[in-house]
Parts: sequence; C-alpha cells; structure tokens
Amino acid sequence: MDTNTTPNPNEEAPSTPAPQQPPAQEPFVPQGEKQSVPAPTQTIPEYDDSGWTWGGFALNWMFIIAIREYAYLFLLLLMLIPFLNFLVFIGFAIYLGINGREMARKSKTFANNEQYLGFMKGLDHAGKIVFYFYAAIFAFAFFAAILMFSSGNVNYRYDIEDETYIMQEGMMETEKPIQEDRYNFR
Repeated sequence: MDTNTTPNPNEEAPSTPAPQQPPAQEPFVPQGEKQSVPAPTQTIPEYDDSGWTWGGFALNWMFIIAIREYAYLFLLLLMLIPFLNFLVFIGFAIYLGINGREMARKSKTFANNEQYLGFMKGLDHAGKIVFYFYAAIFAFAFFAAILMFSSGNVNYRYDIEDETYIMQEGMMETEKPIQEDRYNFR
C-alpha cells in the first residue's frame, strides 16, 4: 500500500499537544512588608429600575423636557394661579416621582435600554442631590427663624402698641384747644 494515499476517515488523526500556560508569577514584595491578599472579585450590583424617581420629583420641568413630553409643561402654567400654585407644584412633583420611570420608558427619546438606564441613574443621583440641598436650606431657615424669634422679646408687637398709646396720650394732654375762629373766614 502506498503511504501517500488519502487518510482513512476511521483512523484518528495524530493529536497535537495543547500549549501549556506558564505559571502565574506572584508580584515582588520586599521582605518585611505584609503581602496583601487579592480582593475577591465582586460583582457590581445592577441598577434597580423600579420605584421612586428622584429626578422626576426634584427636577420636574427639566425631566419633562429631557423625555420630550412637552404637553406636561402646560400643567406648570397652573402655578401662575395664586393659592393653587403650591398644591400644583407639590402634586406635579409627586406624580412625576411615582410615574417618571414609566413615562421615560415609553418615550422615544432613548435608542436602547442602556441609554435609558444611564439617563435614569444620572437623573436619580442629581435629583437626590437637589432634594437634599433644598431640605438643608429649609431646615436652616426653619431653625434660623426659631432662633430669631426666641432670642428677642416675644411680645414686641404689644410693646409697640403700648408705646404708640403712651405717645398719643401725651399728645392729647399737651394739645391746645382748637380755636373756632380759625376756620371762620369772614
């Protein structure tokens, strides 16, 4: 038989040994220093895309513009009505805090889910910062008002009324009788 003929498919081909990886070298650590143990690999927690939207709550009009739902901006015109503006502002902020994720998911602003998740993650962080900033300002103003009113005389209004009354009494005592001829033009 000729050895240059085609190989028989039933015969096994000679196996080539797989290349072996060299052993991993440990980093050089000078003597006397403590060798650190490599940290275990940690998986980064996935972003939780459910629940409250801090960005929709604290940055409501910017959120509406970002997701291109301009019809909701007309609700902000109700804020021009006195006594209703505070209720509209709080109600609209709570509505966007609850329904903001669903509104952003339904909008055609984002090309894919990664863009949407990145937007919502950044918006939530910015919304929390703005909310905590406004809460700190409110707390500072509240305590400043308490300190301002508690440090002075609480009855300052009554003191002013008493001084006004005393001043009016003094004016009445020193006032000369009105001469009637003064208004008589003959």
